Amino acid sequence: KEPKQTQLEQLSNNGESFKVNIHTVDLGELETLVKAWGFPKYRAGQIIKWVRDQGAATFDEMANLPIPLREVLKERATIGS
Repeated sequence: KEPKQTQLEQLSNNGESFKVNIHTVDLGELETLVKAWGFPKYRAGQIIKWVRDQGAATFDEMANLPIPLREVLKERATIGS
């Protein structure tokens, strides 16, 4: 039996219809999403540090994230509104 997805996971897996705002999502929610996308949950902390602490304006700036994760972020997340 597969674990039940949260509403946020279900919405984010629908692609363009819903994008996660990195500025407003909390760490726990982002960890859940990152895991659902197939990446280790510690990547969520790296993403938040890039955006909130280092002021990254694009996912391409996040040099310590693997390119496949950056591509998923471009599809499923935003930095700001």
